[in-house]
Amino acid sequence: MPKKKPDFDKRTIEVIEEMINRFANGEKLMNLFKEYKTDRVTFNHDVERFDLYAKYARAREEHGDGFNDEIETIKQDLKDGKIEDKVARVLIDTIKWQASKFYPKMYGERIDITSKDQKIGSPDFSGFSTEELRAYLDKMSGKE
Repeated sequence: MPKKKPDFDKRTIEVIEEMINRFANGEKLMNLFKEYKTDRVTFNHDVERFDLYAKYARAREEHGDGFNDEIETIKQDLKDGKIEDKVARVLIDTIKWQASKFYPKMYGERIDITSKDQKIGSPDFSGFSTEELRAYLDKMSGKE
C-alpha cells in the first residue's frame, strides 16, 4: 500500500522555514521534498501562501554561495592528486552551471549589449523638429 501523503494544509510555517533553512545550509531541495513527503509545486505554493518568498530567495543565494566551498574542495583534491584535471574541470563546470541557476545575478552569464565596445543607448530626439523626426522615422522604416 502506498504511503499516504500528509494533509499539507496542516503544515505549519515552522516546517516550511525549517526546510528553507536546511536548503540555505546546503541540503538539496529534492532530498528535503522526499523527507517531508512533498513536491516542488506544493512547496512553492506554501512559500507563497505563508509569505516566505524573501526568505526563500535569500536561502537560494546562500545555497549558491555554498558552491564556492565545493569548488575549493575540488581544487584541493586536484592539488593533492586525488582527482585528474579533466575530472576537476567537469565537476567545476557543473557546479558553476548549478550556481548560475540558483543565483544568476552573481554567478550567471553577464550579457552586455554593445556596439563596437560602446553601450547602445536611445537616440536623443529632443532637438529634432517634427519634420526631422518624421524624416528620421521614415528612413529607419525604409519609407524613403
